[in-house]
Amino acid sequence: MKAGWLAARSALQAPLPGALPPAADLRALGLDGPVKDQQMVGICWSFATSTVMENAIRRSGRNDVIAPLHVVSSHIWEQIWRNGKSDRDLITEPEWPYDPVKACKLNEDRGARL
Repeated sequence: MKAGWLAARSALQAPLPGALPPAADLRALGLDGPVKDQQMVGICWSFATSTVMENAIRRSGRNDVIAPLHVVSSHIWEQIWRNGKSDRDLITEPEWPYDPVKACKLNEDRGARL
């Protein structure tokens, strides 16, 4: 199983010779993460950003789950948007579990700064 995963991972890292495939199933490659629920909080951008980061981490062979609250609170999004990268360490979900009440407050504070 691991040899197949490594071959698939190598294929993902190789330059594509032509058109992109019509579909890609990250589950088949072991690159998908857990399903996340933002509940009724308007921070879908934070969940999307953390999921993209997780996918990159999985391609290196790790299975960390990035805390969406960290993305909201630490200005990582602003750094990535402006610079294409961030100099801050990423916090994992077990270290900072999702709390919708905190997410609402952080999102409101973020909106006030913009």
